[in-house]
Amino acid sequence: MGNPETPIMNRIMARLSEHGCFVLRTNSGVYYTPDGGRIRIGFPGLSDMVGCTDKGQFFAIEVKVPGKKPRENQKAFLEMVKRHGGLAGVATSPEEAIEIVSKQR
Repeated sequence: MGNPETPIMNRIMARLSEHGCFVLRTNSGVYYTPDGGRIRIGFPGLSDMVGCTDKGQFFAIEVKVPGKKPRENQKAFLEMVKRHGGLAGVATSPEEAIEIVSKQR
């Protein structure tokens, strides 16, 4: 079935790229190798995507389906990015993502 946020993320990443942003999709979680080894990628709360605007401003975007709210650790990461001068927010559409990265500091 897949993650219901994936189609939204794909549209957001395409639109941010068209807007002149450099954007990376991030993943976080524990994964297992075929031989049973455990690998941790990222950390709890890491946003779905990070990048830089065309003006060099760092941003972090948490993608959610409409009506779904970010977890506490996701909110904490977004607030930390803002405290350090970055742009951050939750987006359910490409338009909301563009609004987040357009708020230059």
